[in-house]
Amino acid sequence: MKKIFTSRFQLPLVFAILITAFFGGTNYESLLGINHNTYYECDGQMMTEADLLVYRGISAETMQMVKTGRGLTYAELCDIPQDKLDRAVFRSNNPKPDHPGEAMEFRYEQLLGGRGAKEIPADAYANAKAQIDSMIAEQELGATSAGIENTSWNWIGPGNVGGRIRALVIDPLDANTMWAGSVSGGIWKTINGGESWQAQDDFMANLAVTSMVILPRANASDPITIYAGTGEGFWNGDAIRGSWIFKTTDGGATWNKLPLTESGPEEQVEYVNRLAISHDGNTLLAATEDGILWSDISTDDTIWTFSTIDDPDNPSNPISMNTRTLDIDFHPTNSSWAVASGTSGDLWYSTDGGQYWTVSSYDAPGANSFDRVEIAYAPNATNVIYASIYSEDVDDPQASPPYYGRYDEIWRSDNGGISYSRKNSGDAFLGGQGWYDNVIWVDPTDADTLIVGGVDLYRSTDGGQNLTKITEWWRDTSAHADHHIIVASPDFNGESNKKVYFGNDGGIYRADDVSTVSPTSGWTELNNNLGITQFYGAAGNATTGDIVGGAQDNGTLMYGYGSGAYDKNTEAWFELVSGDGGFVASDPGDSTYYYGEYIYLQLYRIHVLSDGSGSTPDIYSGISDAGSEDTANFIAPFILDPNDSNRLLAGGLSLWRSNNAKATTPTWTAIKSSVGTKISAIAVAPGNSKIIYVGYNNGLVYKTINGTDSSPTWTRVDDVVNGLPSGGYVSRIAIDKINNDIVYITYTGFYPD
Repeated sequence: MKKIFTSRFQLPLVFAILITAFFGGTNYESLLGINHNTYYECDGQMMTEADLLVYRGISAETMQMVKTGRGLTYAELCDIPQDKLDRAVFRSNNPKPDHPGEAMEFRYEQLLGGRGAKEIPADAYANAKAQIDSMIAEQELGATSAGIENTSWNWIGPGNVGGRIRALVIDPLDANTMWAGSVSGGIWKTINGGESWQAQDDFMANLAVTSMVILPRANASDPITIYAGTGEGFWNGDAIRGSWIFKTTDGGATWNKLPLTESGPEEQVEYVNRLAISHDGNTLLAATEDGILWSDISTDDTIWTFSTIDDPDNPSNPISMNTRTLDIDFHPTNSSWAVASGTSGDLWYSTDGGQYWTVSSYDAPGANSFDRVEIAYAPNATNVIYASIYSEDVDDPQASPPYYGRYDEIWRSDNGGISYSRKNSGDAFLGGQGWYDNVIWVDPTDADTLIVGGVDLYRSTDGGQNLTKITEWWRDTSAHADHHIIVASPDFNGESNKKVYFGNDGGIYRADDVSTVSPTSGWTELNNNLGITQFYGAAGNATTGDIVGGAQDNGTLMYGYGSGAYDKNTEAWFELVSGDGGFVASDPGDSTYYYGEYIYLQLYRIHVLSDGSGSTPDIYSGISDAGSEDTANFIAPFILDPNDSNRLLAGGLSLWRSNNAKATTPTWTAIKSSVGTKISAIAVAPGNSKIIYVGYNNGLVYKTINGTDSSPTWTRVDDVVNGLPSGGYVSRIAIDKINNDIVYITYTGFYPD
């Protein structure tokens, strides 16, 4: 898969030597605080770390942040493509927020509908599902929407890109049958080991699947029962709210939400981070935003009770276990023992099947700086449990060299989780965002072999003391970045079968030999027909049939290219620009030009050449609203004028216009001033560029009929048109191409009007 990128900052080695000489040779290297005794082969030459830094145009401080925040090493610095390096630098300088942040707020604002509401109505999803069911029923009676038959749609992918996977279960009696849970795309099933996937019940009431467990059964012919938890409670900005637990008794074809006859606070229904089922299949535990709940599912899986723990102020008085819990596991063979973990270094164990919990202890200091903890049993040594712990910030800009980031730790218990001892400290193996992606797995046949990681993965064969990197997120030969779940094949035996599956932000990958897999070999991508990519926008070229789309976490993607270089099929999508994508546009007169954006209106132009190469220069210089959450939506709207492919319109607080989109540096002018809220939708009338509509987050809609003038006149129309909602988030505006007086406006939110 060829990637298009621009080498914006790469400097020739001769320039590096000149700069080094100017700063005084070793004094320059000492100033950077880097190792000048180690050499790396790069571009046919041997380079020191100082040479590599200048060759790639980054400072020692930036490299330290990228090393800590994205796991990049000097050995990788020469080979990493420029767009990947740019992304790593940006991510290190702008890490994912440690709380429900930008994308979450953006999505939540859309769901609230811009009417000043503080929360989504409790029955919103159920009512929306009922509305969908009624629409499906109408279609089955022969009704059509906009004259388009529902049988005229064809899925075109992407089937090779994937999306975030936090849940994966394998049938213990059939290693080729698996179910994957997408955090926004529901549940998918394969019966051929990942060679192809099929969606399961696309209309289940909530598609934010974060955990799945399968009920043990004696025979392969017995019905397959699976429980699925929903709601991603890990503070990532693009998390989606869940709706408790769903259950299937027919192998995934149909899913129903478990009714609750006894429950706690509302949050425990919305964010079910993990599920665990006992070895005997009688007990189900749920790790939720507000604590641990348990159910005797052998009797009634609709009855749930909060677990208890001693009151720290009164140890003889058990209280509800309502501390945020992120991970939970049952003992592999003993249904009475279980362990759980949360934030702030929290670890617990239970000896009565999860009804009562006791705080675990650390045998060394350091727990006061800990954050998220993930845990894993050693299946062949069941008293052994490992914990991957993300630490708090330990930035030290005064150190030599300056240190930015966090260090992570591995701890081990040899007594079933009662106490833990430190095995590894100082390695940044979680890549700076272990609150978001943090996973640990133990070899079922060897308690000293484990895989741990976050952005990238590391292998240890000595109980976590030493780590070897087995992925490099930027390589095409490696698994995708940001790992969330690891599951061994049920046939894994450590000798003839060493097959392990991995779920990450790029879907599902397989290592056929987990003991030898490396960044450059051994990985197989299994996103075959796995259509879970989260798109914000798409555009196509009518002549070539090429399509581009802006995707969450997976950048701006392209389907096909002309008629030569790339096939148009679901497995042939490729990445034009990495990072988060958004709105996109296609030049109708020149199929080599496209436009995309990064968050907060940071626009770029994409020029694709026939050999698959190209450039992606930023073009938002001059838009003062760009780059800030205060002045633009997380995914801000922009469009290409349908009547003039040189004219772009972009919305922040103001409406911006460029009449020279293909210029090296397009010029921008604000043609509509701020009304105090952000622009959410823009439309230009086909055939008449003077007619422009603009919609806002709070439901305001404005129109101009002289939009090509230097200072257009704007008129508010949402307050004079009968039938428009009072407020609401304006998500899209479309103008009829035959009659410009006919305008369609869509609003988000859960409201009857």
